[in-house]
Amino acid sequence: RRFRAELRNRRQERVSVTTVTLGSLGAPAGSLSFSVSAGRGDFYTLTAFDTGDDAKYVAKPCAFPNPAQNPGGLGGDAYCTLSMAQGAFITGKLKDASTGELFTERNAKVLPPNLRITATANPWVEGGFSQAASSVSARPIQADGTFLVGPLFPDVSYALAVFQDKWDLAFLAQGSQNYAPTGVSGLKMTALERKDVGTMSLNQGTSIKGTVTMASSTNTAIGNIKLTAKNSGRNAGVN
Repeated sequence: RRFRAELRNRRQERVSVTTVTLGSLGAPAGSLSFSVSAGRGDFYTLTAFDTGDDAKYVAKPCAFPNPAQNPGGLGGDAYCTLSMAQGAFITGKLKDASTGELFTERNAKVLPPNLRITATANPWVEGGFSQAASSVSARPIQADGTFLVGPLFPDVSYALAVFQDKWDLAFLAQGSQNYAPTGVSGLKMTALERKDVGTMSLNQGTSIKGTVTMASSTNTAIGNIKLTAKNSGRNAGVN
């Protein structure tokens, strides 16, 4: 099985990447050694990703050096252990709350092109984030409407979120809708478990309209003022 090992600095810039093959067909390996290059005087995080079509392994990232022991950053060779474990998954489907219509490959383009389905560890643990991959019509659902998020850490609580990075009225002209964010929290799975959250309803969003005026005169409108509406449960704003 192949894994992609990425090394990032404290600014989250990728400074090195390599492909690691663990074992071979009929001859699995328990462990192997590999190396990546890193400059001195910085702090790093090493992460491994399962690149198989049936990705199912996950590992908690390794951060080094310890700031308390090496306040000046990396000073020489360092050693990290990445323990790959069988992960868990969250699956489900989406439907329009107004029409009751299930989203599949037939009507996937009704979903906004910037729709995201993510799982975030809560409380946070390093590496505890994953999102559903884009599939039919570049939306994060499969042909039958199923979404799949993972692999995720077993025995860690996750919050599932379905949301857009931002709303755009131009999506309506493209035949897509804007939907209000939704989600499910407190999802904890065992290794290789596929937790089905069922069919999640998406509510078509509404617009908030008004006029910005001078505080000293409600009759004097002000232009070129950017307004952002934020859902109380998410940080994603709507401009």
